[in-house]
Amino acid sequence: MIKISDDHFITGKLETIENDVTPIIKQLNSTGLPLDIRTVEKIRNQYLSYQKECAEKIFELAGYKFDLGKKNQIESVLKKEGFKIGKSANKLVMDRLTREGSSLSALIKKYR
Repeated sequence: MIKISDDHFITGKLETIENDVTPIIKQLNSTGLPLDIRTVEKIRNQYLSYQKECAEKIFELAGYKFDLGKKNQIESVLKKEGFKIGKSANKLVMDRLTREGSSLSALIKKYR
């Protein structure tokens, strides 16, 4: 038996979990989920700071600034680095480039 709250427990096989959590989900749908706004803001600020650091490293490696939200600009930078991209710089391509030693693609993956 797993205690979820003072009033709710999960018992039995995994197949029964859905039935056990349904009342909890209904309650959350009607009352909402309380959030600690200070904690959410702290996490957000940490993430934005990390993302800014990554962007600065990316621009330093690339030698210039570009729009990290534009796939075609990322592809252009990676091609200038000498990597073959193919049709697009999707996750599989970025993973391959990272394995092949592209520090730039590794940082872009972290930025995303």
